[in-house]
Amino acid sequence: MSIVQPRPTAPPIAGYALFAIAVVAAVGVVLAEPYVVDLVSRRIWRKVHLLDFPAKASLLASIALVAASVAVYYARRATDARTLMVVLMAIAMQTSGVKFYPTPLNLITVLPFVVILFVLADSVMRPSAPIHLTSVTFFALLLLLLDLPYAIDLNVYAPTRFIINFTSGLKAIAVAIAIILVIDDERHLRAALRALVIVGIVAAIIGILQILLDKFAHITFSLVTEKAQTKPTFLGTVLRASGLTTWSQHLADYMLLVLPFLLFSVMKARRAWRRLGWLAAIAAVLAAVVLTFSYAGYFGVAVILVMFAFLWWPQRTPHFVLAVVVVCAVGYAFDGHKWLYAKYEKYVASSTGMVERRVYLHATLDELTRDPWAGSGFYAEEEFSGNYYRKRVHNTPLQAWSNLGLAGLAVFLAMMAVVYTQLWIGGACAREERWRHRLQALALGMTGAGVAMLAEPNLTAPHTWYMVGLASAAVRVWTAREAAAAPP
Repeated sequence: MSIVQPRPTAPPIAGYALFAIAVVAAVGVVLAEPYVVDLVSRRIWRKVHLLDFPAKASLLASIALVAASVAVYYARRATDARTLMVVLMAIAMQTSGVKFYPTPLNLITVLPFVVILFVLADSVMRPSAPIHLTSVTFFALLLLLLDLPYAIDLNVYAPTRFIINFTSGLKAIAVAIAIILVIDDERHLRAALRALVIVGIVAAIIGILQILLDKFAHITFSLVTEKAQTKPTFLGTVLRASGLTTWSQHLADYMLLVLPFLLFSVMKARRAWRRLGWLAAIAAVLAAVVLTFSYAGYFGVAVILVMFAFLWWPQRTPHFVLAVVVVCAVGYAFDGHKWLYAKYEKYVASSTGMVERRVYLHATLDELTRDPWAGSGFYAEEEFSGNYYRKRVHNTPLQAWSNLGLAGLAVFLAMMAVVYTQLWIGGACAREERWRHRLQALALGMTGAGVAMLAEPNLTAPHTWYMVGLASAAVRVWTAREAAAAPP
């Protein structure tokens, strides 16, 4: 007879002591506001747009205190280092704007390489620990190899600039390799998916509060890298929600990955209070997407919602198809297409964003017309003649084509197609409901992200590779589980 020893816990007095210390620290920061402010460079206060705010040190100290408390609480609950790392990977995806001053580094820049080194070291210390490789790993490494020949082409970039661009591509691709390596089994995958959802909800709330503070309290807090944080929209010229990321697009695209999991959760909820909670989370995610004013995100959300309806109610497919046909027929009969064309023609022709995007697009297409085979390296489209704005083309397949040539486009599309097909096949063949919903949710997220890729430069965006790596890791864990459960 064995006696199970209870898990040791910290004495209650330790919790009370930590709480008291936190309160004293917060009060101390508030009282020492005039002195603490001078310890931080004015450049940093200007970066976060709080230079003229009277209680900026107290505000940031309070936010940092809450964030640190939550981080410590959940870090202590982590069962092993891999679980902690998959959670940190999700957090890093939505904190790209938080830099390790005075360096330009952030968590998403450093963490993937730390994870890769940890997994390699773990495999050395424990020979039984496997190193997981998937098709995405080889596709990603092949894309990096395709960029190396451009190091000798000095017509576009000097060697120093090539190294910077190559490093940027390496940082993004390392995200996929890291998440594939660190997810060892279903336990780690479950932690990664749970962290994906929680971080997404928190990021959505931060984005909403960011807009509310700017609108009603006139506190402008933004970490985006571009100078123009506002955008002319149907609500007027307003601040765009970006949360703690460097681009509003990063917040919107991350919400596309989170939304399918929330949809499945609200439909599976058995209790009313749980369903209300998930509905509130969905409302927060949708509001965050709206406030980013990323129209690619709008289309991605619409596609996800439509496809989810077909997935959850497959028996009603004829009804859905008939409804779509009726709406299109009625709209056509009453010249709805002409009304839409007249309504948005002026906007498309005069919008600053649309004009800029046409410049990127035409410059890239002109270059591809002259040389459709070779490409010119990562970020090469910024230097194409005619691209007066010196920005990347807002279309991921075209970005892959212009950067890495026709071979790069083929590799990128093949990688996306392989992972996408594996997810849908797995979702159709999975015997357990939870696995079916996991794989289908990832497939829906990839669908929404694929729509966004038609209007965003996502080839070297970290969230693209996080999505692909997480999906590939999920397929690997599921196939390993199926193989283990198969009869001999």
